[in-house]
Amino acid sequence: MMPATDNNVTPNDAFLEIYEKTAGLIPHSLSHDGSRLTWIDLGSYHMYEGSYQKASHTAVALLGRGPDTVYQPFFTTELSVIDDLTPAPDDVSPTAFIFGVSRCGSTLLTRALARDRRILAFGEALIPNGLWRLGGPSTLTHATGTIARLRKVITLMGRNRGGGYRHMVLKLSSVELHAASPLRAAFPDAPCLFMYRNPTEVLVSHLNRKPGWHDAMSTDWGSFLCGQETPQTTTEFYAKVLRGYYSVAMSDAAKNWTLLQYPELAPHRLPDILAALGIDADDVDLTAMSRCFRSYSKSPYQNAQFADDQGKKQRDASAAVAELVATHLDPLHQALAQAPQNLAPHSDAGAWKTR
Repeated sequence: MMPATDNNVTPNDAFLEIYEKTAGLIPHSLSHDGSRLTWIDLGSYHMYEGSYQKASHTAVALLGRGPDTVYQPFFTTELSVIDDLTPAPDDVSPTAFIFGVSRCGSTLLTRALARDRRILAFGEALIPNGLWRLGGPSTLTHATGTIARLRKVITLMGRNRGGGYRHMVLKLSSVELHAASPLRAAFPDAPCLFMYRNPTEVLVSHLNRKPGWHDAMSTDWGSFLCGQETPQTTTEFYAKVLRGYYSVAMSDAAKNWTLLQYPELAPHRLPDILAALGIDADDVDLTAMSRCFRSYSKSPYQNAQFADDQGKKQRDASAAVAELVATHLDPLHQALAQAPQNLAPHSDAGAWKTR
């Protein structure tokens, strides 16, 4: 969700006064040229949804309700205003990051984490996408000049609006795997969790419902994402983009990440997953988190009952999918599955029956 187009820019001095009086203001998005920053007033609304865009939309709708309500959800400032802002002592910096190959359960995990009001869980927030994209694809891997501002803006997102946050977890979109290096440079002590899934199932899922990066196929971004190659079909494009995602997880930059396979994402694994994210299971509401596993994470009201579809996706794979997976993805997937960084498999082979 983006605010309506508005050329009104609040001067820095005026905004600093507004910021001090408005406890719910956090950075929301960057202008296309990176010179301006849009802020959103979330009040004390806790983001339960697992998706930042859904959460911000809900917050604006709720906070603006009522005929006598005086509420301005968005402000636009120069980016330079952050140089005059200092995070409060009780604000939270990122304590962990979640990356994934897409369709791997990362939204579900983010939504489960968000059920505890002590965890500030950002699911694909707009800000991390912006700072390292200002100069095109090359900035994804060469964004060292933005590290300080990246750190500052994301820390300001961790404003302790409700007063009870102890942890801030950022779940990034799959594309942001290519921006892991600047993000890790900004927050080197925050652990990373990489979630992945059998590539056949991911590829079939994308063919059934196109990914957010589908329209990049004929652009410089698409070329960057598939390794500067020229795919002949949509299926080949998807396979080569996924190859890039799996490759990042196998690189030296990810050697200290914890790896989590899709079949291991289940309620009884939450204590182990939380530990990988630096969160003590004794300090959070595991019961509330576990309930999220009963429904599809992306259903509008989380009322669609979950059913394991791993076998069906394997059966639905065409010959073209099978060939592309065998050529580009299976070796990487098998190497990942054998890597020592994997969260140790649980002995209960019926883990998914608990969902």
